[in-house]
Amino acid sequence: MAAPFQEAEVMLTDNLRRWFRTLLLTSDLPNETREELRKYTSHRRKADEKKPRTISYELIRSLHRNAGDKGPYLHELLEESEVHLPEVEVYHRNPELEIRIQKLRAEQEQKEYERWTKNITGNVRKKHECGETAGQQIIGSFAFAYKATEYSMETPSFPLQLLSGLAVATVVFFADLYFLLKYYG
Repeated sequence: MAAPFQEAEVMLTDNLRRWFRTLLLTSDLPNETREELRKYTSHRRKADEKKPRTISYELIRSLHRNAGDKGPYLHELLEESEVHLPEVEVYHRNPELEIRIQKLRAEQEQKEYERWTKNITGNVRKKHECGETAGQQIIGSFAFAYKATEYSMETPSFPLQLLSGLAVATVVFFADLYFLLKYYG
């Protein structure tokens, strides 16, 4: 069961008391509000009251709103005051409910993980597949260098084209060999 709402209270200062007296003299307030303000304007207190007097923040706010532009700004009225906020009650959950919530969260995280990884396959390339792609890369690099040399020269030179194609293919071969040995070695 929820506890009744407790509103914030403001410590009563001389600044607020002066403003209340001004309101009592100049404003057209209902009788109930006048009586409540008179309680706060008197300096006389009971002997057993040791704690500082407080007033509801909502009462100050509504008085300020009703006063309109006649008085000081609200922040100027509350300048020297202290605001006393009600303590928040911490409710502890049922342990069975906590266990169920943790289980549901874990299930939800697992479903989300599976959704993210559903397109990823765990198949590792087989050795012969890696060899095939390496061979294709070497042949492709040879053809590229051979044709690039042909197009870059005014007159084609077969020995130069062959030499540049073999050089680039050799570099690609050793790079592929390095990665194959690193991966499978």
